[in-house]
Amino acid sequence: MSIELILKPLSLERRPRNIFPFGLLFATIAVILTLLAFPRDSSILVVTFTVIPLVPIFIKIIEIEERDYERRPRRLFFRHNILQVYAWLFLSLIIGFSLWYGFLPEETSSRVFGSQLRALYDSSEGTPGQQGSANYGAGPVSARLCDSSLLSGLLISHDITDCVVSDVDHDGAAEYLVYERQEGRPFIVYLTAAGEYVSYRTFMSRVIILNNLQLLLFIFLTSFIFGAGALFALIWNASIIGVFVGASMRGLSGTLPPLAAYAHSLGLSLWTIALHGVPEMLGFFIGALSGGIVSVAVVRHGLSRQSLPVLKDSLWLFALAVGLIAIAGVIEVL
Repeated sequence: MSIELILKPLSLERRPRNIFPFGLLFATIAVILTLLAFPRDSSILVVTFTVIPLVPIFIKIIEIEERDYERRPRRLFFRHNILQVYAWLFLSLIIGFSLWYGFLPEETSSRVFGSQLRALYDSSEGTPGQQGSANYGAGPVSARLCDSSLLSGLLISHDITDCVVSDVDHDGAAEYLVYERQEGRPFIVYLTAAGEYVSYRTFMSRVIILNNLQLLLFIFLTSFIFGAGALFALIWNASIIGVFVGASMRGLSGTLPPLAAYAHSLGLSLWTIALHGVPEMLGFFIGALSGGIVSVAVVRHGLSRQSLPVLKDSLWLFALAVGLIAIAGVIEVL
């Protein structure tokens, strides 16, 4: 493939930052192609067109990693340059997608990134203003929103101002998100399915960790089956963060020049998500690596004794990824 002649996988494996400009280029080509060929429904296709040129490159890099690994047996945590390649690509795609979302006309960008916008909206459900609320300090609890009999004990012991009904974890059962005066987020959640109260932080960390573990398993399996299949999930997440940055820029466009608004939004957005985002994305990258090297080892050696050390250490890498995802989920709700 001509792209592999330009982007030499061995060179990228040795100098991961070299992929940065190509991430910007592939994001730009993907947006232009979807606007030209599929102008009405392009939000998933923009991710797909970004994935296509990267798949053969990452398959080659994973093959290089697996061969290097075999030459250094039982050295699980030697320097995996592919993790740096993933990181530089992820950052470049965030910048590329955010630039396009921020500077395209609003109607066009909403069409190109419609699915990403819906994903951002879904993730914000349950916050103040997203659902109906009732002012409990002013009168009786609204039965339409929350069953007052279930909250009677809380009404006595806490200064409750709002209760929001939402299916935050998408399990088909409603949760009551209970707000106390002068609190910006719920302090307790009533689970209607289980009939119990849990703290908001415990509930949300549980939801976030479970969702991210499901995504991690998806990344591992697609990397194992397709070699570089995890690229779709990683690029999808980069596009969502890019839209978040671009939307923040638009919020500042009336007070700052466009480039200054973009720089401020990019820095602030990345800083906001960095504390939990770094271990979370590192977990996803390691999950992609573990699935990829198992895939290459099985293709080269089958389920033979020669591939067993790689399989064993890949499971340790996956366990490390699970730990990082759990840590990120706890940090995110602090």
